Amino acid sequence: MLRFIFIAVVLVICYFTYISPLVNSMNNFIKDDKLQEHLGYFEAIKDIHIRSYEKAIAHIKIFMINYADTFHKKSDVLEKMKNHKYKIMKYLQELIYRIPNDNNLQHQLEYSRDYICNLFDNYIMEASDNLNEYYFPN
Repeated sequence: MLRFIFIAVVLVICYFTYISPLVNSMNNFIKDDKLQEHLGYFEAIKDIHIRSYEKAIAHIKIFMINYADTFHKKSDVLEKMKNHKYKIMKYLQELIYRIPNDNNLQHQLEYSRDYICNLFDNYIMEASDNLNEYYFPN
């Protein structure tokens, strides 16, 4: 009986230490209405180049998981976040380059890309503050 109580306590500690921050970061990603709105513009044209859209979404999810790791004071997380932000912008830019000649759509997508870039810069700045490192967005 004592063994089961010990295992239950260890599982609860593991949940609150490792799993809960991951769930919270993914909930922040899902609940951010402005981010979802701007990603919706890219989702509307994902048929143009579905690979770029899927890669961008995959890197956004990995970015948010790495953001959750900053609360555990891991040192290499900031570089990973910068790398994933770069890849997200690269894939979103690929989508913009592949749209047909539509100036209004291109302007809206560029605005959305810039908003997403600024949002991820804010996440990286917050993570760098958590890790007591300096980050200057470019």
